[in-house]
Amino acid sequence: MNIVMYIIYGVCTLYIIYWLVGSIKRKEKHEIVMAVGAWFFISLCFESFGSLSRLEYWQIESRSYLKIIATVFLVSAGLIFLVSSQTMRRKGKPEKGWEETTELVETGIFGLVRHPIYLSSLFAIVGVCLHKISLVSIILTPLGGVLFFLAAWYEDAYNEEKFGAVYIEYRKKTKLFVPFIY
Repeated sequence: MNIVMYIIYGVCTLYIIYWLVGSIKRKEKHEIVMAVGAWFFISLCFESFGSLSRLEYWQIESRSYLKIIATVFLVSAGLIFLVSSQTMRRKGKPEKGWEETTELVETGIFGLVRHPIYLSSLFAIVGVCLHKISLVSIILTPLGGVLFFLAAWYEDAYNEEKFGAVYIEYRKKTKLFVPFIY
């Protein structure tokens, strides 16, 4: 990695620390776990994509099918994130930003899964890992995945407290991550 990459990584890390400290002060478990998971993801991205500017990364190799699968995961992650965040912004009537909704969103992608943004995070971390398999990615990917699962479970408890019986009914109708399965 060159110096610019280190600076960008440092800025991302500082932002995540800021996010983490705010989440700790507000005692929001799902945000605390998500911030740590996001740092794992950012670290994995910089470890994996530090070689993107080198020519050999783009040459066809025997494992090129992994890069195709990785790209499918990454594009899917981006699309799921965009659709989810826009749906939350339009239907959730947020007080601030786009995530602090005042109404439970049960339509669109949220009619299929309760946590599509965490699902997109899982897809992204798997996609990044598949782009460049290394010891670091093999360690960070499962740890990040566990953190995103924990964040979803903590957010279920948070939403149950926030929305009450309506959220309990919503939980019965939808799955955590995978429509109709889990």
